[in-house]
Amino acid sequence: MMRHSVALTFFLLLSPPAAAQNSMFGGLEGHSIISDYEEELLNSSGLVSRFVWRDVLYFSTKGRIFHRSVQHGYRHNYRNEVVGDGASRGFSNGVFRWDGSGVVREWFNNRIGTKFRQSISITSGARGAACRTAVQRLGGTTVATVVRENCRVIKGNALDQ
Repeated sequence: MMRHSVALTFFLLLSPPAAAQNSMFGGLEGHSIISDYEEELLNSSGLVSRFVWRDVLYFSTKGRIFHRSVQHGYRHNYRNEVVGDGASRGFSNGVFRWDGSGVVREWFNNRIGTKFRQSISITSGARGAACRTAVQRLGGTTVATVVRENCRVIKGNALDQ
């Protein structure tokens, strides 16, 4: 009998809390991601330019992802704010969805004939949560090289700041 209670105690000490196990966003509710991603673009005519992505996401306690995106580069400046259902299975106009280990969004740019896939992976460790951003271009002729990538997870709603 004693062996079973020691094993059960050991199991309970190592198991994450039930709330974290059942969390839609892996325990990130009430937290934000701030991501800065800069790349150098080389197009088919040999023009080199910089393109900067600035994304702020907030994971609500009600299961939604609030997202502000600002992108700017040579002749292009975009600003977009969307709210998505984090449980969405499909992709819709670049709205982020939770994929179990982070968020991902996809969209197609008809003007340049390129499909984009942006992902932010999230890991947790002794110092808290950390994130990494990646942008992929599928199709098109532009070659992108990452210049700088900075991603962080903070407590609270960074969209209010």
